Amino acid sequence: MCINGCRDKNTQNSHFKGFTLVELSIVLVMIGFLVGSVIAGTGLVESSRIISQARELNAYTTAFNAFVVKYAEMPGDMVDASSYWSTATNGDGNGRINANGDNADLTTNETYTIFQHLSYAGLIPGSYNNTTTLGVGYPKLKLNPGFGMISGYMEQCCAGYGANSQQSDAETTAVHSVVLYLNVCNPSAILTGGYNDGCAVMTPLQAQAIDTKIDDGIPYTGNFIGHKGWANPTDCLTAISGSYLKTNTLSCSAFYVLK
Repeated sequence: MCINGCRDKNTQNSHFKGFTLVELSIVLVMIGFLVGSVIAGTGLVESSRIISQARELNAYTTAFNAFVVKYAEMPGDMVDASSYWSTATNGDGNGRINANGDNADLTTNETYTIFQHLSYAGLIPGSYNNTTTLGVGYPKLKLNPGFGMISGYMEQCCAGYGANSQQSDAETTAVHSVVLYLNVCNPSAILTGGYNDGCAVMTPLQAQAIDTKIDDGIPYTGNFIGHKGWANPTDCLTAISGSYLKTNTLSCSAFYVLK
């Protein structure tokens, strides 16, 4: 029996009561807010990368055209580039960018030279020195910086891809004489018989988003041409002349037409 100085049992237990429904509701709302903020932040980062990539491609169109107007030759293909910039590599002046993918000799390859000429002319940011190193010889993709962007000409073809980059000078039919290949997945490696390019570097959703921002949203028409990553077994498109398979993961490559 408690006479003096004893606490009521109910008073003792009152310190150990659980959350009320109101408190639980507040906690759940806060958790939902935090989760929503993380998801929204991720979406903003993705959107920012897509916008940056779209802007860069548009900037290359402007830079390419400005170069042609100023020098009356195409960057990369310019035969007398070294007369303007002593360390520049000259092109062959044949009216297209020769990717020459089965020849590892960069002195005969305009794949990288286009970026060197544009950077020497001060028309694109950065400095490119005609090497096989990502970010040094050619640009990183704004969308996915671990991948690269080179150049060449484009043929319409073949084998389910919807388009084909030029791989040797024996292929002389150019649908587009200057394109940027957004497709380099192993940047610094020169393999026996060619470069390890033509890989999937973006998802169909990313490709469609860029296509919609700067072109017509259709993968096989216009200046932005989305297609299957050659080294990836999962299709980017429903067919050669199909639509983007938006539910697929990293499975797309792309061409961006400059001329």
